[in-house]
Amino acid sequence: MLSITPPHRFSSSQTVRAIHSARGYLELRMTEDARRELETLSARERTDPGTILFQIRILLYEEKWQLAESMARNAYALHPEDHEFLVQRIFALYQLGHTKDARRLLRHPPRWLHNSGLLHYNLACYEALIGDVATARECAKAAFSLNPALSSRAMRDPDLRTALGDSQPLPNAILSSVTQGDTRKTDGA
Repeated sequence: MLSITPPHRFSSSQTVRAIHSARGYLELRMTEDARRELETLSARERTDPGTILFQIRILLYEEKWQLAESMARNAYALHPEDHEFLVQRIFALYQLGHTKDARRLLRHPPRWLHNSGLLHYNLACYEALIGDVATARECAKAAFSLNPALSSRAMRDPDLRTALGDSQPLPNAILSSVTQGDTRKTDGA
């Protein structure tokens, strides 16, 4: 799963062990086992931002969007220095179909997110979904400029292709218009 922030500094080796075990279970699609690993932690360790983030990741994996959004919103209010909660909230809002709310949060992001290609990529998706193709192209151009590897991801992004209403591969819809004259390699390298 995508992570914006550096790994958390957990309060104990027990927390580290539980998170690593839960991560392994989640990779095996064993969400109940992942949740049980987190339940072995003390009450204090369960309130550690890293543990809360992993609880949200389990909810996202289970597609419990509303609960994940609520938990991420509350966690970000308690831990505004931990930007991953904002990222997870925006993702949950998007999955809930609240594109305008997700877009609003991305339109006025914290300063740390301004130089993120991912911010501009997601804005391109949201703008395209609401029908503002011109703005979507500008956001895509900014995203690819900040992170050229995102262009290969965009080629496979069904939301971006569908939103633009183009049955041809995405490079013909957006990539060619935003990367003209850009000869950098964009295949993820």
